[in-house]
Amino acid sequence: MLRMLLFLSALTLLGTVAFAGESPGRGKGAALTPKNLQRLYESWFEKPYEYMFDRSASKLTVGQKDLGTFQGGINGILKYGSLIDAAAKVAGLPSPGFGDLKPIERLSRLAVYVQQDTSGLTYSQFNPALIRWGHQNLIPKPQQKLLNHTYRVVYEKLFARFFRLMAESYLHLEKGKLWDKEVAAYKQAIKLKRAGLPYLHQRYAGLLAQYNLPRDGTSFTPPMAFGFWVRRRMDSTAGELWTGLSKLMASYDGAYFGKLQKSR
Repeated sequence: MLRMLLFLSALTLLGTVAFAGESPGRGKGAALTPKNLQRLYESWFEKPYEYMFDRSASKLTVGQKDLGTFQGGINGILKYGSLIDAAAKVAGLPSPGFGDLKPIERLSRLAVYVQQDTSGLTYSQFNPALIRWGHQNLIPKPQQKLLNHTYRVVYEKLFARFFRLMAESYLHLEKGKLWDKEVAAYKQAIKLKRAGLPYLHQRYAGLLAQYNLPRDGTSFTPPMAFGFWVRRRMDSTAGELWTGLSKLMASYDGAYFGKLQKSR
């Protein structure tokens, strides 16, 4: 889920003063200060793993980096793009290991995973409160400055592809009333041990082809986006994530998003 938190804003990182000694939980989390939020944004762009961006043509110079369209996915933002390191830096924590989500929990004062009990079974689930915290705290005003550009310019030049793909894949499932069908198919693939990238690329071949990229396991493709949403439907976090994505899209890409919602 935390990965989705960052999906809510590839240009929205995490920042707040951590409160040592408190256990992360399910509450509202820690309010962010504008100063710490800005520090996180700037820290992310110090070393954003440039291979996640289209290297054939620079579209924008952010700080000291010449970058093209962002072609990575959620892990690219969170792990490879140094978000966790940036969060640790602002919180004054030691540099974390790869994929260590503790700095995120420390900053938000919310757990990444929570325990759920269903029919006598206990299992871990992404924490919906962390998603809610994300879209309530992590979306800066488009006209504010990030280094040498406004956030809107950074979105338009670098991150629009990612967010538009996430919006279109969700609405394809929602407007087509495909959720139950796709969840059932995915569960069957899991049962048969076929769930994974080959399954997704076969299942969703040809959809949203305008977003196609080489299938190299790193570039974020339309089938990956569909797979993300189906899994989030299965763990009941899709609705909260869509609330956050809708807020971001309405703020940063209103004309496109309005037309998209009216289509079909």
